[in-house]
Amino acid sequence: MKDSTYDFLYAEEMNHWWYRVRRQLVKKIIRTYAKERKEPLRILDIGCGAGALMRELEEFGEVSGVDISPRAIEYCRERGLTRVREADAARLPFEEESFDVVVMLDVLEHLEDDVAGSTEVARVLKSGGLAVIAVPAFMFL
Repeated sequence: MKDSTYDFLYAEEMNHWWYRVRRQLVKKIIRTYAKERKEPLRILDIGCGAGALMRELEEFGEVSGVDISPRAIEYCRERGLTRVREADAARLPFEEESFDVVVMLDVLEHLEDDVAGSTEVARVLKSGGLAVIAVPAFMFL
């Protein structure tokens, strides 16, 4: 994505209705999954953007994020998020079965190799874990 897209995200995603509703939906899905768990969750946000979702998911446990954009990582750090790093979704810098939950929103369609990205989600997700993946209905969205 262009740097200007990350600039918009950082400025608007906390209050813009689209991003607020999407974060609420993701949290509702994770909350349902978390009811079965006693311990805090380890969550990975692939394509974390400017970090608003990461910040809200901290109520469930330890949240890590990756994004291919250095600008996105800068914005996450400005929000006080420290478990963020620049990485390609098709080559995640984590060990196998590292996370209880993996979130990937509007990322898969941007990957050159979407099969590699999907394989990486499965690789870092613990057995019995939850993957929350969304893609736009139309590319213009």
